[in-house]
Amino acid sequence: MTTLTIDLPDSLAKEAKDAGLLDPHAIEAMLRENLRRHAIDDLFTAADKLAAAKFPSMTMEEIQQEVNEVRRGRNVRLVLDTNIPGRESRFSMPPAP
Repeated sequence: MTTLTIDLPDSLAKEAKDAGLLDPHAIEAMLRENLRRHAIDDLFTAADKLAAAKFPSMTMEEIQQEVNEVRRGRNVRLVLDTNIPGRESRFSMPPAP
């Protein structure tokens, strides 16, 4: 647990206290909400940068090829995991076409 000390103008501190906003739970909720908003803003910033990069579009066939490659890699990891003594896989996946 971390303890914070902040300096606020007296009038703001009084208003915040009267509104119940200086309660540790209220401060935690405000911080979490602001962190969530920052994460969303970062996501949209990254999406804007990605859109501005003008990558060439992929065909459905190219997308399916990428998906198949990821699935093949996942299947290899599942097989390797089941070869560890005492570690059986909970998944049974057919090989990718």
